[in-house]
Amino acid sequence: MSEQFKKYAGPYYVPLAPFGGDASIPFKKEIADSITRVIRNGKPVVVLYFGDLDSKGLQIPKSALVDIREWTPVEFDFIRVGLNPDQVRLYGIPENPSRPGEYQWEALDDEAARHLITSSLDQFIDLEQIEKIKKIEERAEIHLRTYLQEWDSRDLMKVL
Repeated sequence: MSEQFKKYAGPYYVPLAPFGGDASIPFKKEIADSITRVIRNGKPVVVLYFGDLDSKGLQIPKSALVDIREWTPVEFDFIRVGLNPDQVRLYGIPENPSRPGEYQWEALDDEAARHLITSSLDQFIDLEQIEKIKKIEERAEIHLRTYLQEWDSRDLMKVL
């Protein structure tokens, strides 16, 4: 699951905080501090949560949010985007054979996981804007390197 998020969320440049079960107190504090820093820099924060559709997968974010909200003096949005009952039907996710009525993220095929991750992020992040910014950065880096190479040459000529 974690590797899918690294792969498909990578182009969006979003921080990932995989819980892997109940989150530890230091980990929840780190998340709270991160949210606080981003919001204090004038940016809104929307936390998207992906997890299993079972009792534990529903309970984990609720208990984590209690602490995170307590330790974050700023408001942020939290949205559980998957797995949800409508996605079980949409993607044809099979039940956990040992626990009927429960559904695991790992039961999603890779294409469905990609679609769920990217379509959720697309609601908040414009990849075209990210690409435009990357191109501007690339051009700026080329200009800076050219300038530095010329500067080094001029500096060398003074020594000789």
